[in-house]
Amino acid sequence: VEAVLNALRVALPTPTVTVNVGTGVATSNRDLIRELSQLRALHFVEVGGNPSVSFADTTLATRVLSFRASRTVTHGALSPEPLD
Repeated sequence: VEAVLNALRVALPTPTVTVNVGTGVATSNRDLIRELSQLRALHFVEVGGNPSVSFADTTLATRVLSFRASRTVTHGALSPEPLD
């Protein structure tokens, strides 16, 4: 939510810029689903040959939005407390 609010407040480099929001830490989709499934039932189907890891390049989020994730997937999904 913080990143979205920051995007509304700042002048973006272009009207259609894409800003990745995340921790920048590679997370397997299997681990992501396992963590988020503790909050709600989710189903995951692996398709052979496709990568099963997500990684956000958060450089633009840091530079343009002054955003740095304060929660990891594991910590943020299951705990209301920020990392710092």
